Amino acid sequence: MAYSVGFYNPRFTSNLFDELERKFFDRFNGSEEASFVPPVDVKESADRYEVDIDLPGMKENEVDIDLNNQVLTISARKETEEEKQGDTKWLVHERNVRSYTRRFTLPPDTDPAKIAAHFENGVLSVFIPRKNETKSCKIPITLWTDEKQITE
Repeated sequence: MAYSVGFYNPRFTSNLFDELERKFFDRFNGSEEASFVPPVDVKESADRYEVDIDLPGMKENEVDIDLNNQVLTISARKETEEEKQGDTKWLVHERNVRSYTRRFTLPPDTDPAKIAAHFENGVLSVFIPRKNETKSCKIPITLWTDEKQITE
């Protein structure tokens, strides 16, 4: 049986247009926190799914991964330190806070207890093992007589 990893699920936002506005226009309206949309690759093999996300400049402790009701949530938040050096002042300061959240609805053939993640060189890799599916088998049909039903 073939499954796929779901990416956009409308239950997580009230309106698609609100979500687009939040993703693309927040940084222009004076918001101190800008969300960014890093590229994501999802691979599938016979034994697992793999999600790779580019999170440049992030550290492992700034990334959070949660699983709740087959929904895998990956979020990251980076805050830069305000450095004050004498009379120096910021003329442009766009990198102060960045945040990211992405949700993936996992297919039913995943094994949540064995999900693992690895973070190296700004790339987060999440490994989602697949369950061994039960193989189909032939079920024999037996004819019962009234006597057999009573005795068994």
